[in-house]
Amino acid sequence: MDAEKLLRILNDLQEDEERLNIKGKIDEIRNDLAQNNQAGFDSAKTKFADFIKEIQENSISQTFSRTESLALKQISGEEYFGNGLIAQLEKIFSTPGFELPSKINEYRSGRNSFLEKVQGLRASLEKIGIEEYRPESYEIGIVIPEEEADFDKIIRRIKDFKLLIAGLIEAADFDLKGVKITRLNNGSLEFFSLQPAEVAVLLTTLLLNVSTIWDKITKYRKKIEETENTDLLTPESKKEMIEIWNRESGKMKNAILEELPERILKEFKKIEDGRKNEIRNQIKIGIKTIFAWLEVGIEIDITPVRVDSSENMTKKEITQIKSVQQTNATLREIYKLPKELKKLPFKLPDISIPEGETPIGKRKGKRKAQK
Repeated sequence: MDAEKLLRILNDLQEDEERLNIKGKIDEIRNDLAQNNQAGFDSAKTKFADFIKEIQENSISQTFSRTESLALKQISGEEYFGNGLIAQLEKIFSTPGFELPSKINEYRSGRNSFLEKVQGLRASLEKIGIEEYRPESYEIGIVIPEEEADFDKIIRRIKDFKLLIAGLIEAADFDLKGVKITRLNNGSLEFFSLQPAEVAVLLTTLLLNVSTIWDKITKYRKKIEETENTDLLTPESKKEMIEIWNRESGKMKNAILEELPERILKEFKKIEDGRKNEIRNQIKIGIKTIFAWLEVGIEIDITPVRVDSSENMTKKEITQIKSVQQTNATLREIYKLPKELKKLPFKLPDISIPEGETPIGKRKGKRKAQK
């Protein structure tokens, strides 16, 4: 893990702790539960609900990107901040009432020990002159699993990553002078490129549409499974229903290759008519790449810029950051699925740029892109 990125995460955790008074709120809930009566329990539940809402709305760690969440897990802090904190407290409140005080005391003790670890790590890193990693651009990356650690596979994945980013850069009307890997995460297969907000938001639009299609395919699979397992239908009826759901699932191929590219094209207001077919094909290639990545466990990571206060941002910038954060939350749920559920029930055809068309990245756009 990069020391600079680790320090940024530790600073984010410290800011969450101080600004939201997390330790103090947990202590208040614990004190109510320690009363060991209904009034204390009701008060604790109310404070817990308010606390959860505040974490969801204002916590930095609640909106960590995929790689930031993985880094938090590496330092054994996933249970004490963000989604993990909420999950642990919800688990505690689901235990029998007489166990609640001891359970929350146990959690509080573990969390206090972790906070001491955070403070110690921060002090050590700052003492040796480490400065936190805080770029002024969005960071787009891919996380490659160990099973894909074959040299040829890694080269191919990085090339696919480059082509996807290059297409988005030009589609967003930026000047493309090459796509650079701007950061590698030491000790892992994580590759990152700094890009403008517009490119990151365009990628989130593409990913959200992909996730919508994925949800539909998942629902059709569930329908097929339910039909296969039901005892309420005759074999003939089962076969007929399964054929129907398979046809509906098959329609998703058209949604992936035809409807989705058209939907994304609508985002590009300035595209010349003569270039639409070219960019349409580039989008198809990008979509196929994303689905291929999902199937083998490659995760896309988008980290918004960090700002000291929303008062320093325009409404557009706030909207862009929230869009990326919502996309990251949606992707987290897909990435949790077992590998067999990430495979498409059909094969996507090969897609290439028609002869005579210039591949994206060979011409200049109008705005200067971040390298």
